[in-house]
Amino acid sequence: MPQLRGEALSNSELIRDAHNSFARASPFANEAQLLATEDDDVYHFIAYTVINGKLYELDGLQPAPIAHDSCTPDEFPDKVIPVLKRRIERYPAQEIRFNLLAMVRDLRIRAREIGDQDWIYQEEQKRRAWQWENALRRHNFIGFVGEILQGAVRSKLVEGDGKYAGWVEEAKTKTKARLDERQKAKERSNDNVP
Repeated sequence: MPQLRGEALSNSELIRDAHNSFARASPFANEAQLLATEDDDVYHFIAYTVINGKLYELDGLQPAPIAHDSCTPDEFPDKVIPVLKRRIERYPAQEIRFNLLAMVRDLRIRAREIGDQDWIYQEEQKRRAWQWENALRRHNFIGFVGEILQGAVRSKLVEGDGKYAGWVEEAKTKTKARLDERQKAKERSNDNVP
């Protein structure tokens, strides 16, 4: 039954385990469970798809799918762009919390179909890199970073003769210089805007 697909997906242990495997363990426990109110900016996914010759927006915060325009799968890229632009224009110009993800067929399949060995190799390399990145995302490095910082501070304190204080002052000076340079670059770019 099509109307139960969403519930079937949310009850899938495989999908839930894959999703939860990316949740980062936090050393800072927050016992309070916060629930979103109507005024909160809720992060969620919105999908666009072609169904029976129409472009639909599937937004979990809406009571039903939103039909936009007639559309074929071949027209989809051209038809969805203005819809996305209208949606983004509803937000302030400085808003940058948007991600766009295209669900496409595995590119390795297409590469195999046309026999492009270089393309297959590139896609396999990408997947190996993704595996490594995903493994890193699943770990909490706060303790590791804390130990490195403690070791660095300890080594400066052992050196004595104000080495730690000098090290801190040097870092402050470099940071201030970087911030000043960014500010000057920003001012220069603003001067060049008509």
